[in-house]
Amino acid sequence: MLADSGVKVILTVDCGIRSAEEAELARTLGVDMIVTDHHYPKGELEGAYAVVCPKREGDPYPGKDLAGVGVAYKMADATVHNCVRWAGTALTSGWTWWRWAR
Repeated sequence: MLADSGVKVILTVDCGIRSAEEAELARTLGVDMIVTDHHYPKGELEGAYAVVCPKREGDPYPGKDLAGVGVAYKMADATVHNCVRWAGTALTSGWTWWRWAR
């Protein structure tokens, strides 16, 4: 099992929005599950650490038809920008996330 091998975070891409049981299991095992998905949800994912899905009720993001890859990209982009801001490094013209991540 992943938790037994030391995994602490599971990040889903284009799936997981309807995986309430799996999210709860991950939480009980001490694993944070972050769901990025574009499908319509069925209820809440209370066990998930975070859910990024533009089709959740009340989600303010204007791009409701963003594909799963787009949702994952937006998550990665926001993460990199926040990490760079936290590290005190300004993004300059031509800077790309893969240069920063090396």
